Parts: sequence; structure tokens; C-alpha cells
Amino acid sequence: MKNQSIIIFFILITCILSNNICKAEDEAPFIYPATHCKGIIKIEKGKAIELAVRFKVVSLAIGIKEIADVIPVSPQRIRILGLQKGTTNLIIGYKNHPDAEYEILVNDGFKVEVIGGIVTIPDASLVGW
Repeated sequence: MKNQSIIIFFILITCILSNNICKAEDEAPFIYPATHCKGIIKIEKGKAIELAVRFKVVSLAIGIKEIADVIPVSPQRIRILGLQKGTTNLIIGYKNHPDAEYEILVNDGFKVEVIGGIVTIPDASLVGW
């Protein structure tokens, strides 16, 4: 009789725990994005810019490292180098402040020449800029 009580107790506990796990999955809260895009940074391929920020930087994350390289210069300055044409994102983690995300656009640069309002390269496009 004692063994049967112990088995029934374990079965009851297992059922309760499995129901709670299922409820937790069904009632999972909506997950909000950790960051939102603060803006777009446009860089010419092979060139670098320095981004000055208001708060102390504690972490940097670049989406596609082949498109841009990010180097901390000081606690509030970041150097971004355009490596190859494309888009990626940069997430900056701040001390005691919410993270910020930027879209990075790297392009070959403009090769459009305008003379008297006439574009001299007919198939030139500014799409993406």
C-alpha cells in the first residue's frame, strides 16, 4: 500500500508539472526587440568614419563582419570602416542606458557626374542612398 501511494504521488506531481509547463508555453509573453534602429550610417567602401556617442560604450556587435569593421577608439568614440559593398547592422551597448542599433550602408561611392542638369552616365542609380 505504501509503494502504491508513493507511485500515485509521483504520477500526480508529474501531471501537475507537465500541465504547468504546457500552460507556460501557451501563455508565453510577446517578446519585444531588444533595440530599435536609431538611424542609417553611410560609408564609402575603403573609408572610415568616427561616431561620437553620448554614453560610455560597453559592447559592440556588427552583423556581417565582412561588410564593416568596428573599432572602439575611446569610451565614447567608435571607428567604422567600410570593407565591402552591402548592408549590415551595428548594435552599441551602453553602460546604464538602453542599447542602440544602426543600419550600416557601404557603397562604392558615387560615380555620377552632372553637367548642366544632365546625368552623363545614363544607367546611374542612387537606389539605396
